[in-house]
Parts: sequence; C-alpha cells; structure tokens
Amino acid sequence: MVFNKEKHNLQSTILLLLLTGSITFNYFKTSEVNQTKEKNEELNETIKLDHIENSSLKKENDKFKKLLDHQEDKRKSIKDKFRKVNPDIDNKFINLFIDVSDHYDLHPHESYDLFISQLLVESRGRQHYKNGKVITGLAGEIGIGQIIPSTALFFIKHKISKSEKQKMVLLGSDDLSNIKTEDQARTWLTSRDNNIVLWGFIMNYNIKRAHGTVSESFVAYNTGFGGLHKFKSNGHAATEHSYYKRIKKMSLNI
Repeated sequence: MVFNKEKHNLQSTILLLLLTGSITFNYFKTSEVNQTKEKNEELNETIKLDHIENSSLKKENDKFKKLLDHQEDKRKSIKDKFRKVNPDIDNKFINLFIDVSDHYDLHPHESYDLFISQLLVESRGRQHYKNGKVITGLAGEIGIGQIIPSTALFFIKHKISKSEKQKMVLLGSDDLSNIKTEDQARTWLTSRDNNIVLWGFIMNYNIKRAHGTVSESFVAYNTGFGGLHKFKSNGHAATEHSYYKRIKKMSLNI
C-alpha cells in the first residue's frame, strides 16, 4: 500500500510538472506570438508611414519640378522678347531682370511685357554701343535704363533707405552708400547691373506715387512727375503720352 501510494504521488508529481511545463511553454509561446504580432503591426505601421512620406515627398518633388519648369519657361519667354531687338542678351541679365522685377513688384501691375518694352524703347535693351562705350543720351542719360546721374543721386540721397541699399547689393548692384556726387553716380551707372537695379527701384517708386496707375509711372519716368502733372493739366491722360504709346506699341510686337 505504501508503494502504491508513493507511486501515485510520483505520478501526480510528474503530471503536475508536465502540466506546469505545458503551461509555461504555452505562456512563453503565447508571449512570443504576441511580441511577433506587435512587431509585425509596428512594421506595417512603419511601412504605411514610409508610404505616406514617400507619397508626400513625390508630391513635393512634382510641385518643385513644375515650379522649375514654369520658371524656365518664363525665363525663355522673356529672353526671346529681348532678343527680338537685342540678339546678344545673356542669361545673367535675364535672371537679374526677373529678380529685380519680382523684388520691386512690377509684374503684378502689368505683365513683364511693358517693362521689357520700356527698356527696349530706352536703349534697345543694351548697356553698351557695339564699340564698347556705355550708351549715353543727349541729356546725359546712361545705360540700359537711360538714367540721368542727377536723378540717380537724388534717389540715392533722399529716397533709398539704408536697408534698401543693402537689399540692392544682394540683388546684384555695387554698394551705393558712399555715393555723394553726380560724378560718382555717373560712374556707378556705367555698370549694367547697377543700372537695372536702380531702374527697378525708380519704377516701383513711381508706381506707388501714381497710386498703381502704371501708365502714369512710365510717363513720370520719362518726364518726372512735374512733366506728368503738366501733361494731365492740359487735359490729357497718361495713356496718350508719346512715351507710353511707344512702350505699348513695342509690347504688342515682342
């Protein structure tokens, strides 16, 4: 009887161990399965996030590519228009013209065409004659924008702030903070980059002073605001002025 009892106890112990082991094994196995499931879920979530990120990146790349294509089309169109009158126009100037026009908010008022046409009317879009000398008008107007040194000096001394002078340098002009005389202004204007940057500033100033009336800003560029007021006081609109008519006509042919 004692032997049978011990045998029974041994069998119970073995069964208990087997059950305990089975439970432990199943516990670890279940735990391992759960961990694997969690890792799979994390992996799937990572894959989803990567897919979303890649899709967003692709959209940004497509948007950026369209922007570059648009800029390139704009650059080519502007260059082609200048080239109709000045075949030697270069990319550096086209980029500067766009930067200056954008910085001084010229294009929201009109298409670029009128401003291209203005420079073509003024100087055929050139800074120099074919012999290399700077284009100079009868009244001393200089370069592509045909700016008179005394006019340049007036703006430099009285209208262009210190911060704006710094921005003009960033656009591509030489420093103009030390210009004190007409001779210095004249020398500064002989650079095409300087000339076109100041042209942009003057046109922006004129547009603001003319309350956004672009035709008046063009006439003021040609005659000064005194000349504009005199023309208007004689019963004429700025659109009737010969200078504006020349610009408008040019814009229709480029």
